[in-house]
Amino acid sequence: MTTGEMLVPVAVILAVAGYFLPFLVADHRKHKNLPAIFALNLLLGWTGVGWIAAAVWAFSRPKNAGTPSHTLSAKQPN
Repeated sequence: MTTGEMLVPVAVILAVAGYFLPFLVADHRKHKNLPAIFALNLLLGWTGVGWIAAAVWAFSRPKNAGTPSHTLSAKQPN
């Protein structure tokens, strides 16, 4: 087996990992829209624009991340 033949599987694995990088980032960050990011990446990632959109979405922070779902407000005395 030549060196070139051995590099083909490595190149394929790296290409697939690069293609699905936005999905992998979203999975690592436990993004709440993971299935939608995967679908966008799978279906439109090949366009380049779809890949960039999936990457931006994967790196985005959800609007209410880190804040409680309800807030308590102290009432001012009259």
